[in-house]
Formats: sequence, C-alpha cells, structure tokens
Amino acid sequence: MQKTLQASYLSAPVLGVAATLVVIGMLLAFHSVVQSAVKVGEFRRQATLTQAQATGRCKMLRAPSARDRCLMQTLAATKAV
Repeated sequence: MQKTLQASYLSAPVLGVAATLVVIGMLLAFHSVVQSAVKVGEFRRQATLTQAQATGRCKMLRAPSARDRCLMQTLAATKAV
C-alpha cells in the first residue's frame, strides 16, 4: 500500500505575518547601515574641518621656522590618526 503524501501548507495569514516580519527586519537593518554611514560621514567632515583650521593657523605664523614646525606637527598628528 502506498501512503498518500499530505502537503502541509502554512495558512495565508501566517505567511503574511512572516513576510511582514522579514520586511520589518530588513528595513531596520537598512536603517542601521544608513545611520552608521551618516555618522562616519559627519566624523570625516569634522576631521577635515579641524585639519583645515589647524593648517590655516599654522600658515598665519610669521616666522618661517615656526610655520614649518607647526605644519610638520599638524601633518604628524594627521598621520597618527
């Protein structure tokens, strides 16, 4: 005798809830990635601004030796990060 195979299917509401949960999870993951990218971009913008301000202050020094020393220190600090 052959046994008849009974397919066990999930009901449509259960599939709908599962699909909704998957979509919500994917949206939350996407939001997290975008939020991280925004934070990194803001940090990079702030670092660039700080570097430009430091370089500007160095260039305003009158003595060439002090100016060069200041620029070297600013460059060294940039490479250390």
